[in-house]
Amino acid sequence: MATISTEQSKFALDSVLGRFPSHTEAIKAFYENSPTFSEICADYVEMVNWIENYCQPEKQPSTYCDYALELLKDLEAEIIDCLERNNRLINDEVMGSKGK
Repeated sequence: MATISTEQSKFALDSVLGRFPSHTEAIKAFYENSPTFSEICADYVEMVNWIENYCQPEKQPSTYCDYALELLKDLEAEIIDCLERNNRLINDEVMGSKGK
C-alpha cells in the first residue's frame, strides 16, 4: 500500500466526484472517514490515468487495455458498493432512531 500525498488525495477525490456527481456528499464523507474507500478511490484514479496514458493503439496491445478497462469497471463497482452499504447503514440508523 503506497502512501499518497495531499495533492494526490485531492485529485483522487475530485476524480471520483467527477465520475459520480450524484453522490458528492456521501463520497466526501466516506472518503475522509474510510481509509479503505480512500484507497479504492486512489486505485481508481491510478487506473484511469494508466488507461489515458497507455490505451492508444501504438502504445499497448489491446489485451492490456481490455484488462485495464475491466479493472476500472470493478473499481467503479466497489465504489458504488461502498456508497450503497454506507447509505443502508445511515437508513438503518434513521429507522432505528424513529422506533425509539
